[in-house]
Amino acid sequence: MTDHIHIEKNHVPWQPSDESVLGEVFHQFTIPLVGITSQHGADFLFWCVVGHSGPENAWAYARLDRLEDARELSSADNSTFDEALRQLVRGRVCSFAVASDDGVIEWVEIEPPADFETTYERGMEELSQKVSEAMAEMESLMEQFPSLRRAGAFAISPSPAVL
Repeated sequence: MTDHIHIEKNHVPWQPSDESVLGEVFHQFTIPLVGITSQHGADFLFWCVVGHSGPENAWAYARLDRLEDARELSSADNSTFDEALRQLVRGRVCSFAVASDDGVIEWVEIEPPADFETTYERGMEELSQKVSEAMAEMESLMEQFPSLRRAGAFAISPSPAVL
């Protein structure tokens, strides 16, 4: 069993893969914002880090050792909910995803795990690093295979009509 949730592109963040089963939702607006999703016998707490009401948003996932650990969120009120969430995820945030109305766009695993306060910053840094590495790999491939660079400028132009 892994500490990291399995995430797939274009899935809604609260069910980030075909294997995900949405469990208890602790807070929602028009979509679930804080809750539990399960995969392969493991429970993960998810929450919207930023962008709660917008078309683009960021999400965090933390594995729960025991489902009972999340019960404090059920009994928390508006004045204690943030602190209960902060305590529950301390040192556990292992996955971070960005999403749009079309679902998850990209994600990273955060090592070592982050805290509630550092999730967004760490997640965005890890995503930036992932994009930089992909760009460097693409540049390396274009240097090794110059025809790839020429193919990037390829365009199809319409043929003259045949009468």
